[in-house]
Amino acid sequence: MWNRSGDGWLGFHHIKKQDRSRAISELLKEKKLIEVNIDNIRTPFYIKSDQEELLNRMISKDQNYKKASIIAPLDNLLCDRKLVKELTVPIIYWL
Repeated sequence: MWNRSGDGWLGFHHIKKQDRSRAISELLKEKKLIEVNIDNIRTPFYIKSDQEELLNRMISKDQNYKKASIIAPLDNLLCDRKLVKELTVPIIYWL
């Protein structure tokens, strides 16, 4: 996730950036989230701390990670078009 407004935050429309920033900061202090930086993207991303080992395995040059996942078409990640565009993943628009 990232700390920018968008459709990926469905159900949290009432939360303002200041409140979201405070919540993310608290989760970072509690070590429930980890900040992740992605090449060529200025905005930091956050993952659950229990996913750090998996991330490290996936990006390790020593690993031959052979797994793919399919995201449901209505997943919140895909609903946030700004996020998907920033990650340079092709966007499928349906009418």
